[in-house]
Amino acid sequence: MSDHVKKTDLIIVGCGLIAMEYVSIAKDLGKTVQVFGRGIKSAENFTEKTNLEVCLTPVSTYYTNSKVPKQAIVAVNVDSLKNVTVQLIKIGVKYILVEKPGGLNSKEIKEINDLAKKYKTKVFIAYNRRFFSSVIELKKRIKKEGLLSVKFDFTEWAQRIEEVQKNKLILENWFLANTTHVIDLAFSFMGQPKKIFSNVAPGLKWHKNAVYSGSGISKKNVVFSYHANWISGGRWMVECFTKENRYLLCPMEELQVQKLNSIVLEKVDIDDQFDKKYKPGFYLQTKCFLENKFSDLCTIDEHYLNTKTIYSKINA
Repeated sequence: MSDHVKKTDLIIVGCGLIAMEYVSIAKDLGKTVQVFGRGIKSAENFTEKTNLEVCLTPVSTYYTNSKVPKQAIVAVNVDSLKNVTVQLIKIGVKYILVEKPGGLNSKEIKEINDLAKKYKTKVFIAYNRRFFSSVIELKKRIKKEGLLSVKFDFTEWAQRIEEVQKNKLILENWFLANTTHVIDLAFSFMGQPKKIFSNVAPGLKWHKNAVYSGSGISKKNVVFSYHANWISGGRWMVECFTKENRYLLCPMEELQVQKLNSIVLEKVDIDDQFDKKYKPGFYLQTKCFLENKFSDLCTIDEHYLNTKTIYSKINA
């Protein structure tokens, strides 16, 4: 593994599958990358698959006497996201894209937000579903037709999650760590809520809530409702209702439309070449970040606000 300091455009911290995806996209966009990892075996596997060496020196130590790249992507385990992001802010990285949810809880997210303001660093949370081709097409149609209401389902497959994920802290915070993918997307269509009425019920040993239902209205006067049952069957879904059509994202990589006065659901043709070549949403999200086109990215400030105004109320 290499510890030699070299001039690069981008730091990527993490050497798992997600980091591999970011490296592939960054290279295709003509960026030079320095990857940091922690485990020898994972670093060796990363190098074997990407032909890119991994530095095992802590990122804060590596750049002690060298100029720090302006951009970084954090792709480590959920329980390490906050600590790595804090290190990057403190050594002078100015633009950071962090895998969701940025921290284990609202306290960690607030810490990043406060530090980012102090150091004048722009931090973004990688909610890649905002950049699905299906979502981009739907937002174009909503802008033209107007949005009246939204309905979404964030059911998780609890049994499968429990079999795969063994980290107790991550399981306890699964709603924030994973489920907010759907909820962030739903509210990205309709904006901040004005009112939320929520109901929850328990049912799992490792997570405080298992059944959810609720409704409300956004500050843009978009009415919304939601449901999720982690004990029963279901899947992620977002429906958007305009003056002309009902739109369905289920699966979210696809967009279907039900026209006014029709019962037929039609699949919408979308240009999803990048979603087929890379992990869906990753290419356009990474491109926007690397090219400083931040308007559709979730800022750490927005994310922290969402933890207070949305996530804490739904997962009360």
